[in-house]
Amino acid sequence: MQVHAWREAAGGVMTKGQPPVKKSAKNRSVGDGTPGPGRPKGSPNKTTVALKEAILLAAEQTGQDGKGKGGLTGYLVNLAKTEPKAFSSLLGRVLPLQVTGEGDGPLTIVVRKLTDGA
Repeated sequence: MQVHAWREAAGGVMTKGQPPVKKSAKNRSVGDGTPGPGRPKGSPNKTTVALKEAILLAAEQTGQDGKGKGGLTGYLVNLAKTEPKAFSSLLGRVLPLQVTGEGDGPLTIVVRKLTDGA
């Protein structure tokens, strides 16, 4: 127990029969096995960014008709028609969590029945 407390108080690593060696950022060099600072907090992973770009590009090239008609919007229109659950899931991710009416007043909801001719 005493050795462990002494090592923590010294702020270093103790090897058998030697005094503790303090770790210092000055002794680090690229490729020495110690991790670097990493990417800044909140910045997206490069793989995530590349994947999002590829998904958007694929949707844009597919379009509404499978040949690119309407681009990304066309793809989403087709998705809304053919896969409403998946489209609703997307909407849930992009809509704000709180919705208010004009001037932060109450929200007015109007429900209309659409016919095939509309």
